[in-house]
Amino acid sequence: MPVNYAEAADKTQIALDRAELSFKTTDDNWMRLELRFTKLDSIPLSEAWRVYIAIDDDSGHNLIRRPLPSVNLASLAPGKSVDFKERLMFPALRPGHYQIKLWIPSGDPKFKFNSAHNLLVSSVGVADQKSGLNTIATFSVTH
Repeated sequence: MPVNYAEAADKTQIALDRAELSFKTTDDNWMRLELRFTKLDSIPLSEAWRVYIAIDDDSGHNLIRRPLPSVNLASLAPGKSVDFKERLMFPALRPGHYQIKLWIPSGDPKFKFNSAHNLLVSSVGVADQKSGLNTIATFSVTH
């Protein structure tokens, strides 16, 4: 039976309980990222949703997008929290204002770039219905 990814994304309830990251903005360097997700319901995930970290500028232009290979949302059990850690190389950033987001697109290639089929977390103030992304931080770079 085919999976309706939009329905799965709308019904699945996953909370982002914690997002901790650190990196320098003036030089190419390693970003340390720690995320804690909790499965709030018992609806099984029909696919392993790939999670990406994205850094966008205020105009919505995507500057950086990297997959987070250790993040496996299918491993979440109902009511249980799981921590994921990543270490990723990022380039230096120019002065400006940025948002750090999680992009969780559909695994179906025909829906991957359709934001209506993205998975949005259930955490208050994180999910952005318009962009289909989950905002975890904003920051400014000044040199």
